[in-house]
Amino acid sequence: MRIVPLCYRVVKVQASDILWIRSGRNVKSERVGAIPSNGTEIDIIGPEKFVREIRFVPIKYKIIVGWVSRRYLEEGC
Repeated sequence: MRIVPLCYRVVKVQASDILWIRSGRNVKSERVGAIPSNGTEIDIIGPEKFVREIRFVPIKYKIIVGWVSRRYLEEGC
């Protein structure tokens, strides 16, 4: 069994941009929040799901719960 780290941070997002949090595991799902490019303390709260080639993970950031692409998260804070 793989232990999931307690904390993740945003990577591969330009300083002037944000990482959108979506209501579902689809790039067309409603935006429910955003994480700044230097965002930290992001929790992955469930298993990843693949949609075509994109690996989505359910996350919690502050009080917002939603989905983001796993490629923009890195272990550690």
